[in-house]
Amino acid sequence: FIIDAVERPDLRQELFEERLNIVSCPHCHEEGVLDVPVLYHDPEREFLFFALPARDLGEADEAELRELLSTILSFLLQSIPEEERKPYLNTIRVVRGLPALAMAVQRAEADWEAERRGGK
Repeated sequence: FIIDAVERPDLRQELFEERLNIVSCPHCHEEGVLDVPVLYHDPEREFLFFALPARDLGEADEAELRELLSTILSFLLQSIPEEERKPYLNTIRVVRGLPALAMAVQRAEADWEAERRGGK
């Protein structure tokens, strides 16, 4: 699925708290981890990440993920008016698993903040 950090800061926070991919059975209330790919988009800071599932992937899975990424990215781009599309949308940083995504986003945000403070 897609996380837009500006539209859904609650999902951004869940990512950092490692609660984003926790699911609960409606019958027994047992919790489990859902290992799914995630596209993380922060239009304010202008970065885009794709988190692969944490599990090892075979060639068929990788081909399927490439196709899925293409579909998700197309969906994202269609939601942004063409005149508002910026070059950062052509650079997707890929990580494996949501913990790696959380770390990468936090690092990118820190770099963005440092650059912003340095530019003032």
